[in-house]
Amino acid sequence: MVTELNLHGRTLHVEGLVNARDLGGLPRRNGTPTPRGVFFRSENVDWVSPAG
Repeated sequence: MVTELNLHGRTLHVEGLVNARDLGGLPRRNGTPTPRGVFFRSENVDWVSPAG
């Protein structure tokens, strides 16, 4: 569960995740932006706590 999602920025606050980000807004090959709230990345999802 995402405990906090800041769609105006790109930081996700999920318990146990380090440096989680929403990739939304980044340009795609065709020049249009990647949709927000769809694609995410983080350092290591194995660290997600049961609450996260």
